[in-house]
Amino acid sequence: MRYFNSLPYLITTDYNGNTYALKNLLIRTELIPQLAKNPLIFYQYALQDGDTPEIVANKYYSDSYRYWIVLYGNSNILDPQLDWPYSNQQFQAYLIDKYSEAAGGAENVLGYTQFALHHYEKVTTTIDNDSGTTAIKTVEIDADTYHSIVPFTQTQTFPDGSSVTYTLSTNLVTIYDYEYNANEAKRNINIINSNFANALETQYKNLVSK
Repeated sequence: MRYFNSLPYLITTDYNGNTYALKNLLIRTELIPQLAKNPLIFYQYALQDGDTPEIVANKYYSDSYRYWIVLYGNSNILDPQLDWPYSNQQFQAYLIDKYSEAAGGAENVLGYTQFALHHYEKVTTTIDNDSGTTAIKTVEIDADTYHSIVPFTQTQTFPDGSSVTYTLSTNLVTIYDYEYNANEAKRNINIINSNFANALETQYKNLVSK
């Protein structure tokens, strides 16, 4: 199915009395939020460098025109250009475009972003020594808080013999690391099970035609 072919028409008249039939690009539908938690319908996919919605659709649905299903399954992707991870080449171009002026020229961007500070972080790590479960909480902090924190690691043992190890540490996050991590965070997306693709197309067509 070609997504834009399924959109309904709007009939509009201009100031001269001319009538036009235009595709309604503003029409919206969305999946029921509870469905996103159903492992029978969705599974996780880590986008590879160079993947596009069309490439992923071809991989999983054997139809690049089903790119809209890839995007439809991820409510956080509002803009397929900005909310999709950059390839390595695109990422470097993005850094140059954003930081050339601050770095004093495109040739200085890599060095500038790798050493310039973006923010400070406090990291609290909790390890359940019996299960091996690790929980990490990261909070952005200001310079004064960063310099006042004394990193430590301590283990607390409970009456039943179980124990938990707590670690407090801090990080300096450079501009490069911040931008890189923000880009990488976009790589994990939901893929709608291919068994439901035909039903999704049918229901979508029915909804937008009303």
